[in-house]
Amino acid sequence: MDQKKDEKSDETNDQKPSEEQKQGEKQMDENDYPIEKIDTTKTVFNGVGTITEIFKPFVPYIDIILSAANAIIKIYEDAKYNKNICLVFVERMRIAKFIIERLTTSKESNIETFQNQSFLDALVKFSNTVRTIKKFVLDISQMNQRKRFFNATEIRGTIDKLRQDFNDAMSDLQFSIIANQMIDKIEEDKKIENDLNTMQQYLIKILECVETTAEQVQKIAIANEVLNNDSKRNIWNTFKAPQIDPKDVTDPRIGASHGKVVKKVYMSLNVACKPIEILNNDSPQSYKQQGRLAILNELQRCRYIIKFHGISKVDGHTVLVYDWADKGNLKDYYSTKPLLWKSKLQIARDICYGLNFLCYVGVLHHDVRCENILLTDRLEPKITKFELCRKTDQETSYIDNPIEMFPWMAPEKMKGDPYTHKCEVFSFGMLLWELAYQKVPYETISPKQAIREFVIKGNREVLEHKHGPSYVPKAFTKIIKNAWQGNPIDRPNFQVLLEELEKLCKKYDSTSIDSSTFEAVEETTDSESESSINRTVHPVIPFEEEGYVVEKNKELANKLFKIAADKGDTRAQVRYALSLADNMEDFNANEEKREEFIKYLKMAVNGDDSAAMWHLGNTYYNGKLNFEKDKTKGIEYIRDAALRNFSKAVDFVKINNIDLLQNEKND
Repeated sequence: MDQKKDEKSDETNDQKPSEEQKQGEKQMDENDYPIEKIDTTKTVFNGVGTITEIFKPFVPYIDIILSAANAIIKIYEDAKYNKNICLVFVERMRIAKFIIERLTTSKESNIETFQNQSFLDALVKFSNTVRTIKKFVLDISQMNQRKRFFNATEIRGTIDKLRQDFNDAMSDLQFSIIANQMIDKIEEDKKIENDLNTMQQYLIKILECVETTAEQVQKIAIANEVLNNDSKRNIWNTFKAPQIDPKDVTDPRIGASHGKVVKKVYMSLNVACKPIEILNNDSPQSYKQQGRLAILNELQRCRYIIKFHGISKVDGHTVLVYDWADKGNLKDYYSTKPLLWKSKLQIARDICYGLNFLCYVGVLHHDVRCENILLTDRLEPKITKFELCRKTDQETSYIDNPIEMFPWMAPEKMKGDPYTHKCEVFSFGMLLWELAYQKVPYETISPKQAIREFVIKGNREVLEHKHGPSYVPKAFTKIIKNAWQGNPIDRPNFQVLLEELEKLCKKYDSTSIDSSTFEAVEETTDSESESSINRTVHPVIPFEEEGYVVEKNKELANKLFKIAADKGDTRAQVRYALSLADNMEDFNANEEKREEFIKYLKMAVNGDDSAAMWHLGNTYYNGKLNFEKDKTKGIEYIRDAALRNFSKAVDFVKINNIDLLQNEKND
């Protein structure tokens, strides 16, 4: 990407509305083309006009209809919501487009039709109906209407009226026979009911994740629209960010910091104070900055977005005051601590909740990655870093270093296209990969600029492993692959992603075995364990990274390993497998033990245990313990262990020059 060009484009888009925004404003005006009686007698009925002259009065309205039909199809492709309802009108407009194009391409043989005043009147009327349909489809696809929490009965009534208007127009134009043959009203009704029911359930979910009313969510959306509408600058100065008296911000008993962010206390709460440069003047930029902070103060009503308290002064510096996140950001956390699948799924789902809320009120984050997700002491994710947030139909603000965002950036944005919610979906897909593998995407590609060409060509990160209960890797991998599709049209919206992640979490919760039976150095020390879990087995010996145990109560420990291993604990499965080989002479002579050794290591591999991957891979690669040597199979397991940051596996692939990133296209 040409960085200077991209920055210039971003700065330009800060000053004027995008093409999508201008088109949207055009689409909203229903009175651009009023129905009117055109005097066609001089060119139509005197019998001396040419075909071109006769056809001329119809051209503007035919253009309107065909243009609107194409626009409705594009709106459907970009729809965030209610795609089935949009499809109902897309199919009708395709019928209209087909009929009109067929009529106009053979106008010589349809000269009598174009000499009919009533046909012209009907065409003018239909052009207005089409524009009304286009406005409705735009609204319903993006939830742009002021009444965000719509009434299903009201929407259904609007749909029925528009369908009837369309039918009446087809009748007036004498196209009803053809149209009726191609329209399946029963199938349309099914699509409409499906979308309305789905949307009602979705809106309930949105309300469940916010600490406010539907009316307040509506106000947030409207305020965001106003703030991002240049034609309404005159009211920008009505937005004010909350101000906090510096005397109310005090030092904590034990200080802490995350980079430039320092820990303080406000209203008995631990808060984070982040330095910011505030524009204190009467410029539009100053008003917009204040407005965005005011909107940020409203966004924190969603429990998955970091709570913003206001602006204050600390040590002479202007700061933004947020809730303090005890565990720091998700990237730093996963870099030092392993995450269980249960935690990964819950974190992914909750981040998706937050992104759904942002998308619903018309805000895109523009920088979705684990580094911009904070974690509470209970490992609850909170979306942060809203410096780049913009309205959904505008491009990204000025970016200091866009290259740093390449690992998460959608290919169309890399090529300079406007940022849309489908770009955000792509970034979320990369975040899911990052969370699953606990590493930054494409970290082996150097220089970082090369990521751009790699991704634009259709390549993605590897999706080889994903162990754990079999349904987890398959379903999670599918979600990731769908989210990072090269064509934005093929990517699901956040509503669909949330549904899939919720299903996966519920399935995992209902079928997973208590993996905390063996309480070792897992996340239980980080407040993740559920207080309701009954632990029936307690550790009697310390554990080490590679799965070995010390010589203390070994016989009892091995029995406990077996009990916990059979209950599904992956760490216990590794330790029990290794314990079987304590006595090499007995192990080599006992085929049952040798089979159990492989069996339990594979069980642990399926449970996403990196130590198991390493031991199994090392066994196959080197033919250890008198097993048949299989370097190909060994490398496969060792690569998976290295992808999980298992130290010995990482050293092994470096020494043996094994490529962790397979540069091939993911279908």
